[in-house]
Amino acid sequence: MKVIIEIEFSDEALAAQYDGPNILAVHETGDPFPQGGDLIELEFGGSVERFRVDERVLSFRTDSLHIILILEKRHT
Repeated sequence: MKVIIEIEFSDEALAAQYDGPNILAVHETGDPFPQGGDLIELEFGGSVERFRVDERVLSFRTDSLHIILILEKRHT
């Protein structure tokens, strides 16, 4: 089964600024999945930024599993 990881942001302002793809990766069986609390690096505004996985939604489809990661800005 194909596993697709999609991203969303917990803050609408961040979502409006992000111009990257909403699909991060297509994973094969056995690859690790991001968990709540994990840090994800994305190219954001011309530099690499870190975001924390706030929530994770699993969406089972006929031919795939979609994991939707809801990211929040990492507070330093």
